[in-house]
Amino acid sequence: MPTPPAFHVMLKPRGSICNLGCAYCYYLSKERLYPGSGFCMPDEVLEAFTRQYIAAQRVLEVTFDWQGGEPLLMGLDFFRRAMALQEAYRKPGVRIVNALQTNGTLLDDDWCRFFREHGFLVGLSLDGPREAHDAYRVDKGGQPTFDRAMAGLALLQEHAVEFNILATVHAANAGRPLEVYRFLRDEVGARFLQFIPIVQREGGRVTDLSTTGRQYGQFLIAVFDEWGRRDVGRVLSSRTIGWATFWRRRWSNWWDRSRSGGLGWINGTRCPRPARLARCALCATAAVPRTASRV
Repeated sequence: MPTPPAFHVMLKPRGSICNLGCAYCYYLSKERLYPGSGFCMPDEVLEAFTRQYIAAQRVLEVTFDWQGGEPLLMGLDFFRRAMALQEAYRKPGVRIVNALQTNGTLLDDDWCRFFREHGFLVGLSLDGPREAHDAYRVDKGGQPTFDRAMAGLALLQEHAVEFNILATVHAANAGRPLEVYRFLRDEVGARFLQFIPIVQREGGRVTDLSTTGRQYGQFLIAVFDEWGRRDVGRVLSSRTIGWATFWRRRWSNWWDRSRSGGLGWINGTRCPRPARLARCALCATAAVPRTASRV
């Protein structure tokens, strides 16, 4: 069977190994599936994957997306070897880009200089202001991680590393959508956001730290309204636009034009763009920037 012109693979060179112990993380327990594993990608696997992955792509841009666990646990030397291999196997005229998702707590000047040099897009996991973030994003000793994540953010900004934010929606922040969004927009300075729901199951039931479908929908609608009033063309969210549209159409037959700045219909979907804009992120997907995490 022929391969498609382009496809995407998420690399997890440390598997589920992470320096944090977030209460809602489904992935940490996967370590038990491979007893005795060192959970560290060998150089020969890195070389074989890089060669084959680039060779199989029939497009002019190839993306390497590094995830975990926490990929920074592989160390800088591993990623320096990865960059050398990418250049060695890069086809003429092909551009290679790298994206990496991190909890931010291990970032330092050396990492940030490396990311800047190689044009990495870094996704930073941040669940909102301190109380919302620290509710479940803790280290192995149960200690909060907000200050460490924010220190990592400051280093990314100091070194002018491109970044975006991945935030989860859970019991501690689902009722605070505008506080979370405005913090990420105004204090963090994020211009691309992703909001993903936490639904954790134990013993056949959904745990108390999870968000419900209705809570998640209401969270996205509140963020969407704020975005429509103030941030069209400035801030993008890969999930808020589409899912808020879905929930609005499910719960209401019409939208208040005064709240969303002028409405139109695009391919059967109501579009929140102000009249002065020719296109918006909802109806012009080419305008949506690349993201570090595609959860």
